[in-house]
Amino acid sequence: MMQVVYDLQEIGYTLALNNGAIKYQFTGIGEPDISKSAVLFAELKKEKQAAIEYLQRAEELTHARPLRLEDNCKKAQYTSREKKVDNKAVAIELVAGITEQALLLGWTAGQLEDFAKTLSTFIPCRIGMITLQAIEIQLLWEDGRPRGCLHQYNHEVDLPWLKRQKKN
Repeated sequence: MMQVVYDLQEIGYTLALNNGAIKYQFTGIGEPDISKSAVLFAELKKEKQAAIEYLQRAEELTHARPLRLEDNCKKAQYTSREKKVDNKAVAIELVAGITEQALLLGWTAGQLEDFAKTLSTFIPCRIGMITLQAIEIQLLWEDGRPRGCLHQYNHEVDLPWLKRQKKN
């Protein structure tokens, strides 16, 4: 993994390619840390070609989808209460659709397995934004209308909005 891209994602930035140029957006919580950001963007500028190649590879791995992706989720949208659905199978299929991207961003296979178990309790839903810190779960009504949003957090990385208590 290209370290500068990883570091920018870790502090809350989403990076993607647009017509061969690197585009970024702060999607983290609160305000970005300008002192860290400036150093990292200067480094990104120095390694621009390597970063472009890395992001191109990331897009190839996610079937040319940008880093913010929404799964089409047709399998998770149901209009009939009578239809029997295997929530676990649907959740596994939804997670399979984002596995390569999530692994590229720093999630582990074990975390994704746990995420599939969690996700199965929220069907129908779709997967929204994926970052190093969190995966968004967009809850849906049975007719496909949105009804809310949850996040699965990656507790293996720094989550600056959480205060960790030391274990005694």
